[in-house]
Amino acid sequence: MTPILLSPRRFGDDRGWFSEVYVEGRWRAAGVADRFVQDNQSFSAQAGTLRGI
Repeated sequence: MTPILLSPRRFGDDRGWFSEVYVEGRWRAAGVADRFVQDNQSFSAQAGTLRGI
């Protein structure tokens, strides 16, 4: 198997950042066939930061 390097996009602003670490459709398009829908990471620069969907 050939290694695949996927670099997730990071969306940042003054509150911190949010990144879609795993999105099934993107990984499947790159040849990863595992079944796992989505995983996200976020970092908040200050305590009490509110984020919405």
